[in-house]
Amino acid sequence: MAFGFTYTLPTITGSHTSFPVVMRTADFPSAALDGTGDALANGGGDLIAYTDDGKGTQLALEVLTLVSSGSPDALIWVKIPTAATSNTIYIEADDTQTVQPAADSTFGSEAVWADYDFTYHAEVVSGSLVDAAGNNDVTVASGSAAAAAIGNGLDTDGSSGEGVINQSTTLTATSGFTLSV
Repeated sequence: MAFGFTYTLPTITGSHTSFPVVMRTADFPSAALDGTGDALANGGGDLIAYTDDGKGTQLALEVLTLVSSGSPDALIWVKIPTAATSNTIYIEADDTQTVQPAADSTFGSEAVWADYDFTYHAEVVSGSLVDAAGNNDVTVASGSAAAAAIGNGLDTDGSSGEGVINQSTTLTATSGFTLSV
């Protein structure tokens, strides 16, 4: 192991199961992102997370950004079995892993969002928003990416930009539903 640290969850109301937790640059110790030989690799290919220091349960990750040299920047989603105040996530740099698991694998990025019908991070690729949940719900986007509270958002002017959720076989709401934007 090149580098390891723990992240303790802040105060959370209640307990939540199968919960995606976001980790930003400020949540990482500076040594994890300082560009030295012991830091996490640029791109986060060597990043692994566990529920315990004995590595009993590996956690699914989605690495949106991990820059560990120059101007450090990190935006990582980790799905934990239970989110409650003071729960701990164990993070390490794996000596042999150089890329994140395939998106559709057990610990890949789609597993973070497996309990969601679709998840968009406002990443526009070829005019469509990318569904991080892996359901391939194509959404046409017009507007541009802009800095948001977490990562980027879709910048629209209120009248001409939009994101359209197309008809989908995976989105089969038969009654009301919630869309958080």
